Amino acid sequence: MRKLLRFITSRGFLTFVLIGLQITLFIWFFMWASLAASIVDWTTRILSYIAVIWIIGRPMSRSYKLIWCVSILVFPAFGGLFYILWGEKAASHPQSKRLARIVKRTDQLMSQEPRAVDELKEQGQGGLSQGRYLYHAGHFPVYDRTATRYLGSGQEKLACLLADIESAERFIFLEYFLIEPGQMWGQVLDALERKAAQGVEVRLMYDDIGCLMRTPRGYEQYLRDKGLKVEPFNRLTPQLTLLTNNRDHRKIVVIDGRVAYTGGINLADEYIDAVRPFGENCYFKDSGVRLEGDAVWSFTVMFLRNWELCHSQRTKEGPEDYEQFRVDPAVAEGFVSDGYVVPYGDSPLDHEDIGENTYLNLINSAQDTLYMTTPYLIIDDAMTTALCLAAKRGVDVRIVTPHIPDKKPTFLVTRAHYPQLLANGVRVYEYTPGFIHSKLAVADGTVATVGTVNMDYRSFFLHFECGTWMYGSRCVGEVERDIRTIFDQSEELSVQHHYAPKSYLVRVLQALLRVIAPLL
Repeated sequence: MRKLLRFITSRGFLTFVLIGLQITLFIWFFMWASLAASIVDWTTRILSYIAVIWIIGRPMSRSYKLIWCVSILVFPAFGGLFYILWGEKAASHPQSKRLARIVKRTDQLMSQEPRAVDELKEQGQGGLSQGRYLYHAGHFPVYDRTATRYLGSGQEKLACLLADIESAERFIFLEYFLIEPGQMWGQVLDALERKAAQGVEVRLMYDDIGCLMRTPRGYEQYLRDKGLKVEPFNRLTPQLTLLTNNRDHRKIVVIDGRVAYTGGINLADEYIDAVRPFGENCYFKDSGVRLEGDAVWSFTVMFLRNWELCHSQRTKEGPEDYEQFRVDPAVAEGFVSDGYVVPYGDSPLDHEDIGENTYLNLINSAQDTLYMTTPYLIIDDAMTTALCLAAKRGVDVRIVTPHIPDKKPTFLVTRAHYPQLLANGVRVYEYTPGFIHSKLAVADGTVATVGTVNMDYRSFFLHFECGTWMYGSRCVGEVERDIRTIFDQSEELSVQHHYAPKSYLVRVLQALLRVIAPLL
């Protein structure tokens, strides 16, 4: 018995027991970890497969469905999570329901003036069909008593905007994806502060994520201290939510209900070429449009809808009184006609892709010429087919994209779309002076759209966007002349030299990037 006790208490035996215990614990942990990993793996796979079935049944673009289904099946462990975070619209979220109620309540304010439609009908079915679509799809009326002016650079917009701000008497509304302290925003802010001190109501709404790396901490209160009413759109919160996806990419200014601006130009220094973030030799080309007249009312309503959504959520205040911001009838009597104008907006929280469909209608109605500029060309099958068919039926289809990119992965995907377009007769140009941010389209020299809608998945399906459709307006000719100037400054690509990249590695990378294109 003593020998057994000594053996049990000996260092050798205790060492053996401890080593055995460690081995047992290691085996147990390994088996547990393997089992847990297997459970996690199968759970994520099952969830991903469910996500694929869910996507197939969703009312969205077939190409958008396909690219997400491929992404999920290629990366089953994370694909479903990626779709939840970046692919789905937050249509069931309380914020979405609030916006739907606001839109329903204010639709009556966007009634169609019969005179404008009757006159447009006399111009032919081309313009009338697009006007009908925008009204039935989004309740955006056609206006005739509206003057248009094309702004071919950020510098031109800044000078024009500052003059209009100085003339403001009642209110100034601004809605932007991003603002950034510097020369451009500094001049605008100084003017806004002066007008606020004079009693003009100044409201500013900017996208919270768009400005995340552009503005310092506490900037919201800094602006309020200057007399501005401020609402960041869709605040970034430390939680996983589908609403993080839905950014406010609009650029809208409304002054006294009389003047409005939209287009691609944000309030930051690269937009006036004061800084060159993509290289010393990279000129930043952008554009916009100024409206004066009845059509400004649509932009007023669009702004107030998003403002009410953000402001009521923060303050719990009741509905906004939109009528107080209508232009004075005596002022409206002085508005002049300049063709036909339809300001339109697009929301990710409904089931109508107005931004993409406006482009598609323009492409499908073109008879002789179709010119477009876009910073990104990440398009679905419907858009690709429409462009190729237009070229095949004899339309001179030309698209301009940047030669110097702002995001290299996105640029690779843009170039991956060239081969099919070139092979079917679409003429593709790259803007050699630098980066082109303009979102323009003009067909047959008679109809055009200028706005914020990029030709990519995020603009078409996930962002709040806006634009101005014009038929027979002075601005249409100005847009076409500017695009023709852009052609002269750009390099036209050819099938022989740009049909596909020479590097197989680049081809593989482009193929992979197209799979994750919705994330770019």
